[in-house]
Amino acid sequence: YLMNGITLVGDDSWGAKYSLTLRLYDAASDALCVVGDYPTLTALAEKPLHYARCFEDKLNTYSNLVRALSSSGNNDECINTSVSVLSQLGEFIPTKITQEIYFDEVAKVRQSLIGLSRQDLLSLPVMTDFNKLTAMRFLNHMLLATYASNPPMNPIVAFRMVRMTVEYGVCSISAIAFSCYGAWLASSLNDDYDVAFTMGRVASDLMKKLGSVEILPRVHAVVYGMINIYKEPWQASLCKHSEAFDAGLMHGDMEYAVSNIAFYHTLALFGCGSNLKDSSHSLQKHIQRGLQYNQNGMVKSMAIYEQMTFDLMGLEKNAYDSHYGGLNEDAVLYMTIKNKVAALTRTLNQKIRYVKYMCGDMDAAAKHYDLQQELYANCAGQATNGRTVFFFITTFIDGLIGLYFARKH
Repeated sequence: YLMNGITLVGDDSWGAKYSLTLRLYDAASDALCVVGDYPTLTALAEKPLHYARCFEDKLNTYSNLVRALSSSGNNDECINTSVSVLSQLGEFIPTKITQEIYFDEVAKVRQSLIGLSRQDLLSLPVMTDFNKLTAMRFLNHMLLATYASNPPMNPIVAFRMVRMTVEYGVCSISAIAFSCYGAWLASSLNDDYDVAFTMGRVASDLMKKLGSVEILPRVHAVVYGMINIYKEPWQASLCKHSEAFDAGLMHGDMEYAVSNIAFYHTLALFGCGSNLKDSSHSLQKHIQRGLQYNQNGMVKSMAIYEQMTFDLMGLEKNAYDSHYGGLNEDAVLYMTIKNKVAALTRTLNQKIRYVKYMCGDMDAAAKHYDLQQELYANCAGQATNGRTVFFFITTFIDGLIGLYFARKH
């Protein structure tokens, strides 16, 4: 319908009917982003980016474009485009994070929160500055992309969102900012679980206070996937991720709808002892849903979990066939390392160690443990902001691998 409207207004409409044409392109861009038709969206974006009369009129196109880039796995391009837009909004984000930059950003965000209680954060005024509201939107878009391919940058993005909230007031995305900050506090770099849990509550309470139901999938992904797992039974998060999946579909947030269902399967498989056959069937169904929405990054993660169910059930099947160009597992691992896809590299190597240990192949398990340490040293598999149940379980498995060889020798 919208594409037909664009055809009907004609090629000269940017001059004769500018406002109508811009609205048509913006609405079509929104719809294409939701249904996952990223090739058409990318082609469509060329005209508003060329003909728009001011930078502000390009922002909706840029917003949908970076979402499409992230969802289709073009994380570096997503990050670079977002950084470029942010610089024009007055926010300058470093992409190469040195230790000096990292600790400087940590000091700044901690300083901004000194003396502020949970109630103080919930009582902050509403953000009204257009440029800052827009900057928050693009920082939000960067979270998945930095988590996947530039782990050191991920907390820097969250820190900036928190600082902007404290300085300029709250908006719906502020709830996401506080949840991400809480995930960072709970990570192995800090282990500050009590304050992390408080930040998770701030995020959930702020979302409810503002009535921002559209961000529920994003808040639930972090709060129930990376924070509450330190305090509450893991089974308690399953229904929250399922709820967030449905909410994401309802509000057009396909990235986090599929992210939440990936979290659901991580919990079910590694933390809640779900039946392997049932999990395998459920994963196949949700992978198809992810493909339908063109969420390629998350589909590749879920394919790793599906392969794990095949391996543990003793089935000679290759879940990577459809999602990694027919490669086998060793080739997929090599490809993710070569392309520096940090999150997939980490997930796949953790899965391999887990399966090798469960199948009693201790030498292979130890080999992949050594590989992980090498990846950490070279930053190719660097840990990122936030830890999932998968991280807990594989860390425990690593300890058992070490115990086995300590007893053997």
